[in-house]
Amino acid sequence: GDLRNNEIYANHGVALELIGNANPTISRNIVKENKKGGVLINGARGTFANNEVLGNMLDGVTVLGSSHVAFTDNQVTDGKGVGLVVESGAEGVFTGNTITSNAKGDLQNASAIQFDNTNTIGNEST
Repeated sequence: GDLRNNEIYANHGVALELIGNANPTISRNIVKENKKGGVLINGARGTFANNEVLGNMLDGVTVLGSSHVAFTDNQVTDGKGVGLVVESGAEGVFTGNTITSNAKGDLQNASAIQFDNTNTIGNEST
């Protein structure tokens, strides 16, 4: 399915969780000011494009080990945790993203994914 043109905010848990066999297109959404993380991708596939993830209390986007995503042209900014966490074993293509101004670092990448120069990443945490 598709999730487009929504504002998802002020939830008490993770705002958006993609699990298991999910293979959606998530585009043109604003995910902001949630009490926990903004987006959790757990074993899912799909496309995450042209979204704004901002001001969440924990990590902006977390991609767990068995996930495979196309993550394109997103903005992940101003969160209290790490902007984008990519765990070991995760796969995907990450292009054209802006990940900046997150309190605990902008990128934490434990996977083999390489981020090319189309991405703007403020600082990488370890």
